[in-house]
Amino acid sequence: MHAMNTTRTGLRSRIPQFARLAAVAGLALGMSVSPGEYQFVSSVLAQPAPRPEDSVIAQRTAKGIANIALLDLQTTGTPDVPAFRMAARLLEAAHTISPRDEQILRLLIDALSEAGEGEKVLEYTRRLVELSPRDTVSLLRLISGGVSSLQDADARLAAYERLLGPKYEKTIDESIRSRLALDAALLLREQGDTDGFVAKLTLATTLDSTNKDAASLAATYFSMQSDDAVGRLTLLINLLKADPFDPETHLAIGRELSANGAFEQAKRFFLNYQLLSTRLSLRPTASEVAEFQTIAWMLDGPERLISQTRLQVEQERTRLAAERRAKLTEDPTATDLPDPDEYRLAMEVERVRAIAAAALGDEAQIDYVAQELEGTISRRAASLLDAAKRPADMTEEEATAEVKSIAAELMWMRLWIGRNLEGAVTTLESIEKDTGLNPESLARFQGWVRLRRGQLDGAAEVLSPLETSDPLAAIGMALIAEKKGEQSSAVERYTKVYHMYPGTLAGAYSKSRAEVLIGSAPVPPAGSKPVADLAGAVPGWLEGIIADSRRVFSLRASAVYPRIGPLDYAVVRLTILNLSPIPLGIGPDRPIQSSMLLAPRLTVAYRPIGVGNASNIARVDRRLRLLPQESVEVDVWADAGVLSFILDQTSIASAELRWNVLQGFSIDADGMYSAGPMNVSSETGVLTRAVSNKSGMDVASITNFITTGTADDVIESMLVLRYLAQATRDPNDEATKKADAKLAEAFANRFPTLSQIGKLGLIAKMPTPLLVPWLEPLVRAIRADEDPVVRLFAMVATTHEANDAFLATCAASGDARLAEVANVLKVRLENGDDTYSRLGAPEKPAEPAPNGTP
Repeated sequence: MHAMNTTRTGLRSRIPQFARLAAVAGLALGMSVSPGEYQFVSSVLAQPAPRPEDSVIAQRTAKGIANIALLDLQTTGTPDVPAFRMAARLLEAAHTISPRDEQILRLLIDALSEAGEGEKVLEYTRRLVELSPRDTVSLLRLISGGVSSLQDADARLAAYERLLGPKYEKTIDESIRSRLALDAALLLREQGDTDGFVAKLTLATTLDSTNKDAASLAATYFSMQSDDAVGRLTLLINLLKADPFDPETHLAIGRELSANGAFEQAKRFFLNYQLLSTRLSLRPTASEVAEFQTIAWMLDGPERLISQTRLQVEQERTRLAAERRAKLTEDPTATDLPDPDEYRLAMEVERVRAIAAAALGDEAQIDYVAQELEGTISRRAASLLDAAKRPADMTEEEATAEVKSIAAELMWMRLWIGRNLEGAVTTLESIEKDTGLNPESLARFQGWVRLRRGQLDGAAEVLSPLETSDPLAAIGMALIAEKKGEQSSAVERYTKVYHMYPGTLAGAYSKSRAEVLIGSAPVPPAGSKPVADLAGAVPGWLEGIIADSRRVFSLRASAVYPRIGPLDYAVVRLTILNLSPIPLGIGPDRPIQSSMLLAPRLTVAYRPIGVGNASNIARVDRRLRLLPQESVEVDVWADAGVLSFILDQTSIASAELRWNVLQGFSIDADGMYSAGPMNVSSETGVLTRAVSNKSGMDVASITNFITTGTADDVIESMLVLRYLAQATRDPNDEATKKADAKLAEAFANRFPTLSQIGKLGLIAKMPTPLLVPWLEPLVRAIRADEDPVVRLFAMVATTHEANDAFLATCAASGDARLAEVANVLKVRLENGDDTYSRLGAPEKPAEPAPNGTP
């Protein structure tokens, strides 16, 4: 929850009208279950949450005391469960003050969730749904939580059946029903009901195309159950619809197309994968690069692949040679010089171009790639055997095993391309002693040795029994036929391998050899056209939205109230519009990422103030999805936490704020935010916070406001005092001491006369005792108040020592919430944890070193 540095609130959007919660969340009351099985929902429905119109003052006060909870969490760095539990108790009190404030309620639900208080999460989620009935995320949480509370699997399945039945077809949004269907499917699978699992999983994918979890499970499950390539590809395309920006889905589609010979379409999705990976700062693996090159070979022929890779190597070696010469020119004695010959292609890529050269049959090219391959593998083996060069986490045993593996790889490549046969035989003789080697693999190696020695009949005798199950043995049989001059037989065999294994190196080699022999490409595999047509039907706008995130959705940010007073809080409205032609999911790992960074820029009295640590993260997951051209509005408490604390220090001057809102951001190891590769951003207009009209008043005038003014006057006077107390001045000056004492006495005398809301508002704006110790008379007056809510915040705001008697008084008060927070706070103070009451306190001087040493 980013240490509760998350703010969120209501929305408006176009979706089917929801019925009242009693008709939705309470639907289990009509099920065939005992009353106790749904006790939580029934009890809540029996006592609906109050819905009074909150006064502006109540809302403001609630945010003030909620801010104490946020700041307390933020000071801890990484809050633990007790810290979240304490925050939840404070936020519960704030919610009671302003029950219709969605931002506070959402923060409360998050704190309860982090504290592991599931029943309370559901209780307050029910209240949230009452306030925001179009919030499909919260409604899903509420319904799922209610079903999960049922005692046994049969009762839960019965609940799912009713929820997914015709009675609620028009009442509950399809996006919610889709996720309920997925939950039902998983429960049915646990029960061993495969047919029921498949039916509910199918329903989940049908109801909502953005349900990525359902689409992913369907693609995985059905691909394991069926050899139907069209069916597998259909499910992968459904997964693509659920999240067009998941690079792994594009890669999976590309591989499915390649495996069925649809190389042009495979290239399209491999390119999409590469583009998305680049934008996400991910680098394709060497194996993936080899896959892409195999597809390029299939489309453009082996000659181009060989020439391009050779040009790449030669250009880089030329550059390194020039760099070496330049260094030697500058310093003839230099030793740390680049070695051009050290630049090598990855072994996986070397393998592809070696087989491409063998397929082309160009002897000079085969000699070149054989030399390169030998050099690459020998260098790789040497680096593995050198403890200083191999990976730090690789053991000697692992390195030795890896060397044996690449030796076997080199042996096989020598046999395939027909170079250094004796070296291959020597390795094979060593391998033959390995009793753990697969007999069929050993037989294939032995057959190819005979083939390369010209013992064609002997090779055929060994390889023929393997050719139906081993594509490399089948290639050997084709090569035997070719060497015997049996061209038609060779072409037939090569074509068969190509058709059976089109996306592999074996398939690419066989296709090229057949083409060399007959002068034209063999016919494509029979299954290539159906999958190519299916992939070709994926619209071309897909590449457009991948290339430009601004085509996916728009983000607009604006200040709800462009001008606010010194006691007000800032609200920013975020409007998100789906610009794509398909529905898009909203969530942490969905096409529309739900986390938004609000980075403020603050100017006080025309001077920029650094507030880099005052950014807030807002979640906009009010919907599970947005349909094309559908929008959602979310109001965000934009100055929650640290920013409010900063603004409270500067109330005597006017301030201007604007926020840069960034969707798709990343956080580095130092906690700094930066724009992510697929970000969408917006900037608010200027929000002006007016200067306090008490700015510049003398002590007598401020004292008069404290004594006779409204509660707002008292609180605003505290803000002015808060600034003055930290301004540069001499605390030992007698006049200053008298002024301070007069103000403290005025606050202390006025405090008991304020309403509960006024008292809490003053506590929220009061500097902590460590910052302003001369406010001790006010602290005593606050602590003397017997209202449990006032005492709660008095304790959190003023107690900074574990042995403070007030802490013990609160713990023994008999009020459960007060006692709970007192006990948590005591432990935190004993542990030396940072707390709100210690916020802004000067650093303690370092302990002197023993014996006076530095």
